[in-house]
Amino acid sequence: MSRFVRSLLLLVTLALVGASVFPAIGQTTTSVANPSGPPLLACSPTPCVLPAIQVSQGPNDNWDAVIAADPSNPQNVIVGTNDANCTPEGAATQGFLLSSDGGSDWSQYCMPGRSAGGQAYTPGGFPVLGGYDRNGVAYIGGYYYNTLGAGNGEGFQKSSDGVHWTAPAPAILSYKYEPIYCWMAVDASASSPYVNSVCVSCDMLGFRREEYYSQLVVAHSRDGANYFLAAWMQLNTGRDTQINVGGIRVK
Repeated sequence: MSRFVRSLLLLVTLALVGASVFPAIGQTTTSVANPSGPPLLACSPTPCVLPAIQVSQGPNDNWDAVIAADPSNPQNVIVGTNDANCTPEGAATQGFLLSSDGGSDWSQYCMPGRSAGGQAYTPGGFPVLGGYDRNGVAYIGGYYYNTLGAGNGEGFQKSSDGVHWTAPAPAILSYKYEPIYCWMAVDASASSPYVNSVCVSCDMLGFRREEYYSQLVVAHSRDGANYFLAAWMQLNTGRDTQINVGGIRVK
């Protein structure tokens, strides 16, 4: 997807969350009352056609963009990308672009590496964006790998201000399986009994008897991602096995 298309999609999203934007020539804007939050943007004639802006922070490409807005303050917006501006050599890794003023100004954050248990873990691959909880805490994640066979996994970070982030920690980590097709979700529904819960899911790829196979795992937390419990779908039986993660490994 080109930068122009990504930026246009971003601005349409910002319009839906009440950001301050300028419409195309010939369009007028009005505010529509929104009982659940700030006023929404309406354009005449419809639909709203908004100008593209440069959101990425460097000369290299960004792709695989995902977008989320803070339900408690829609002026806070975060975009996760595969960002080739995160490393000096231009290698792509998980990069996140943040705005606290509805998209007028942007800053960049790249997920760092982490050492744990005497091993170094390096981020790489697609961004995983959980979005914001009802307290305005943002959750981001991505694939972390170790070249010495000490396990690969799906790491995450969180921030309450978009500036100060927790150290990368594993939501899912395994020595036997390779996490692929991972995703994260945060329950931001005010009426949900699981509000502010965080879930991370991965298809875990393994190799046995000269054949590849996979298992689905979902790790969930109800305490702000301080502690995860993982549920694995067992091969052949269809039964779930729950394993305590505790921030380290799940199987």
